[in-house]
Amino acid sequence: MDELRFRRVHVAGAGTLLGAAVVGELEAAGHELLHATAPVDAIVHCPAPQPPGRLTHRRLGAYRRAEEARASALARDALVCEARLVHVGTAFAWGDHGSSWIDEATPQRPAPLGAGDLDVSRSLMALRRDRGLDVVFVALGLVYGPGGLLERTLLDARSRVVGWGGNYLSCVHVDDAARAVAAAVERGTPGTAYLAVDDEPMTQRAVADAVADAAGRPRPGTASLGLAGARVGFPLARSLAASQRVRNARAKAELGWAPRFPTVREGVLTVRPR
Repeated sequence: MDELRFRRVHVAGAGTLLGAAVVGELEAAGHELLHATAPVDAIVHCPAPQPPGRLTHRRLGAYRRAEEARASALARDALVCEARLVHVGTAFAWGDHGSSWIDEATPQRPAPLGAGDLDVSRSLMALRRDRGLDVVFVALGLVYGPGGLLERTLLDARSRVVGWGGNYLSCVHVDDAARAVAAAVERGTPGTAYLAVDDEPMTQRAVADAVADAAGRPRPGTASLGLAGARVGFPLARSLAASQRVRNARAKAELGWAPRFPTVREGVLTVRPR
């Protein structure tokens, strides 16, 4: 086993779908998982992408403010411990770029689910400039896995594709997402963002059909943005309708990471209901 630079790690958000997977990956790599009060070498922040239930602008705003406060507190802890902070965010911070490819240098025009993450990233980078915070950013595609947002949204009996369905979604299996986060702990470059997505962006329609086929459910119909927003909330509906064709080249080259599930078609076979 390679010598670990950041052996003692605290994972904030270990109770989330992603956080639990990150804990498993870090333990398998030989890291010691500790509570927040213990001296650590690294802190990993794995916030849930959104609060449960119908997502209104008011609820999303309150959630965003709480996560900003939590990220600031974790950054202060990291500065006191002289620890690395790995902040896990979302590719939604880059927003809708149509059919154009997105990488880390692409200008960010956040979709609703990514606006708060952009604010957090800016504040953490300010701490890096002013106080030398060792911070690494991992921005994930739409994470799916047992109980994840993608399955909850698309396997509901009332599920619909939002709009025409031709927009691109860049997804990542929860296990691959966890591996990217664990790699960033040891191999990430301070101040750098890594987009961790699978190898093939697919249209929203293709993703919905793949999830339904794997679950043995009828393929969903379509709904206008207005109808979808009324059911699941407009911030979520607008984010799902954003077109995100994301590259993962930097994460592969610098983190030594590659998705084990290169597309949603392979990944959803691991999360079929029994």
